[in-house]
Amino acid sequence: MNPRIKDWLKQSRVETPILVIDLEVIRQKYRDFQIAFPHTDIHYAVKANPHFDILRRLAKEGSHFYVSSPIELDTLMQTGVNPLNISYSHTIKKAIDIAYAWQHGVRNFSFDSLEELEKIAKNAPYSNVFCRLNLSPSSFHTGCSLHDAESLMIKAASLKLNPIGLSFHLGAMQTHIEVYLNALDLMLPLYNHLKSKDIHLQKINIGGGFAVDYGQKNIDIPLYGKKITQKAHQLFGENKLIIEPGRSLVAESGTMVAEIILINKKTAQIYLDVGYYNGLKEATSRNIQYPIQTDKKLKNLKPYSLLGLSGDANDRLYKEIYLPSELKEGDRVYINYTGAYTTSAESFSSQGFILPRTVCLPVAEDMPLFAKKVINLSEARTGRRKKSLWG
Repeated sequence: MNPRIKDWLKQSRVETPILVIDLEVIRQKYRDFQIAFPHTDIHYAVKANPHFDILRRLAKEGSHFYVSSPIELDTLMQTGVNPLNISYSHTIKKAIDIAYAWQHGVRNFSFDSLEELEKIAKNAPYSNVFCRLNLSPSSFHTGCSLHDAESLMIKAASLKLNPIGLSFHLGAMQTHIEVYLNALDLMLPLYNHLKSKDIHLQKINIGGGFAVDYGQKNIDIPLYGKKITQKAHQLFGENKLIIEPGRSLVAESGTMVAEIILINKKTAQIYLDVGYYNGLKEATSRNIQYPIQTDKKLKNLKPYSLLGLSGDANDRLYKEIYLPSELKEGDRVYINYTGAYTTSAESFSSQGFILPRTVCLPVAEDMPLFAKKVINLSEARTGRRKKSLWG
């Protein structure tokens, strides 16, 4: 477990479930990306974790942002970030949401169809637009073909928009650098052909998808950065690259603190007060094995099934996980690397489960201010605070 989170939990009495985020980890991850990807605009994917304190910390670091909903935009605007540093990268938007973003100063939008392009032209005139390409047959992300992109970018210019760049997203948890390098090679003929049509692209957005190995080993971000930036600079020149990390910036920063509410000794099942429907969806939907700890010593381990509260088949988080046999009802379970996609909009369910409250531990220089704040424990069961807990 993160040492700062461990120390804070020792000194604090908090109800579970609760997600504790260490902003120091996020700050360092962001700076690691800055070093690994020089001459690159880093756009944090807000959907990974839209907590206000995270957005504010990244804004202070100079991050740009990628939003995909008006709710994310509203939270982000409260940080005081320059709207010109926000990109509305989702390619399927309501006309009213496009207009809303434009009215708030957003000038960067993505599209992958003629219909979406026309909506942007009508509701966000003279904006910068990125054409998203589908360069991965295995990806569920939207995008048009390379062939269609040419006519769409020419159309964008005729609609008095600024066709500023091309983008793609290769899907989450990419573990091979080659998929990015191959995608950049595929874009080059289109880039050059558009140049011959007097459309000079200023940006190439390769999306996110950088993998997190959830405690097993670290993805070599410096190596990714070196190879990807070398390729991009070779093909398109410097100062043109955009990346959109989300999971890789925030996952490692979080620990979900849960409580054991029942141990069925006959069936070797442990039930927690958090599960699929209130934060741990990816344990089953993506088969993510979060690193799990308890307060018991790692001896006399026994295989258990780990489940949430609902009794639903989805809520069987892990069929077999080895935990200390001394565990009992009321003990705590610490689920690490849970900073991403555990309290975002994508985690909400239709069954009315409340997402765990989030507490963000500030960076080191802000800790004295945080320590003076009194956390109202009654809010643990009434939803998340809208405002920051520490400033």
